[in-house]
Amino acid sequence: MNYKQLIIGLISNSDDEEFLELIYRFIKKLLD
Repeated sequence: MNYKQLIIGLISNSDDEEFLELIYRFIKKLLD
């Protein structure tokens, strides 16, 4: 399992908007 699959799994299993925002920022840092 690569990190993208892990992140997608975390997002799909989470209803916490603050957590989703943290994940989104983390992804943006990885992609920049």
